[in-house]
Amino acid sequence: NIWLKLKYVFFAILQVPSGRNLVSNVVSSVASSETQTIRIEGLYLSFGLNAAVEEKSLADQEGVCYEAEKLDLNWHPLQLLSGTVDVALITAERMDLNRLPASQPAADAESSSETDEPSSGFGLPVDITLSELELGEINIGAPVIGEPVSFSVSGSGAFKRDPALLSGKLDVHRVDGIDATLTASAEFEPAAEQLGFDLVLSEPRGGMAARLLDVPDLPAVRLEL
Repeated sequence: NIWLKLKYVFFAILQVPSGRNLVSNVVSSVASSETQTIRIEGLYLSFGLNAAVEEKSLADQEGVCYEAEKLDLNWHPLQLLSGTVDVALITAERMDLNRLPASQPAADAESSSETDEPSSGFGLPVDITLSELELGEINIGAPVIGEPVSFSVSGSGAFKRDPALLSGKLDVHRVDGIDATLTASAEFEPAAEQLGFDLVLSEPRGGMAARLLDVPDLPAVRLEL
């Protein structure tokens, strides 16, 4: 079968550095546009369909606004036969959001809005499970929220089709010398219009939550819901 042979050739190419560089360059070129340049380096896809990217960045006319290193996706593709996207692990060693991307030209924005279709709610055709999310270091630049901040994120999540049910857990810790944490878990059942969640937020004076909420004098925050 010619398609089976081509598949093995493609995977074989991705097993050597020169092949990964070639495919990375092609994907970067296809994903980029006139106003935004996406650069992908070290794209790797195993025979088990696990994926990895050494580096990824997004740049616009003002320069690089987003960068990421050591991205990995481990999943169980055979679970698709039972109607489930089963993701075992998503990891990233470092992610930098230096600033928000520059606004698109008016013509591009109008074109985008014309092609957007109305949302169809939670009509996903498969169940989705994310067993583990690990983002080692996320750095947010001062232009985004007023001051630089660094934190780590871990969590998990799931979506069930029938009946529709969204659930997830999140654990966030500052890693820039400030003792601040956020832990949260939530479960949402759209058909029953029920939302349940637990949230604990703790940060010292001058923290990110008080800044985002524009609380006067930026006091220490302790919140439990």
